[in-house]
Amino acid sequence: MNSTEPLQLTSCGAGRLTAWREGEDAALVRPVKCFPLSDPGHHLSLRNDKNEELAFIADPTELDASSQAALIEALAAGSFTFNVTAIEEIKTDFELRAWKVDTAAGPRQFQTALDAWPRNVDDGGYLIEDVFGDLYRLPALNQLDKDSAKRLWMMVG
Repeated sequence: MNSTEPLQLTSCGAGRLTAWREGEDAALVRPVKCFPLSDPGHHLSLRNDKNEELAFIADPTELDASSQAALIEALAAGSFTFNVTAIEEIKTDFELRAWKVDTAAGPRQFQTALDAWPRNVDDGGYLIEDVFGDLYRLPALNQLDKDSAKRLWMMVG
């Protein structure tokens, strides 16, 4: 996958993607996060079943919209995803944002980079990735209690 044609991705489920460029054969790959871990949404290696890198994505925003969506889906499937039920606190702590939340699996605390913002997902909710690559699925504002919705609105409003 060395051509100058744009990389195309489609989801295969279970954290896998089909990747190809115009005029080349498609390959089954999985995204692997690379350093720096402080920038978890960038610097992704696409690797085959032999762990060989077939493509590298420095910035997913350089992909077309459908490829970006497939990549986000694959990353979500390959990471721990916690369903947030309430947001207790969000505060800035040095170069990070510290979150205290309740999830379906119990209370959790995590940190995100200051420039990491919740991304919209199809059902009106949001997705945010912590500094270790775990994902937190946040419901739509109207599905949260008043205080949680106010805290989240400050991040997405």
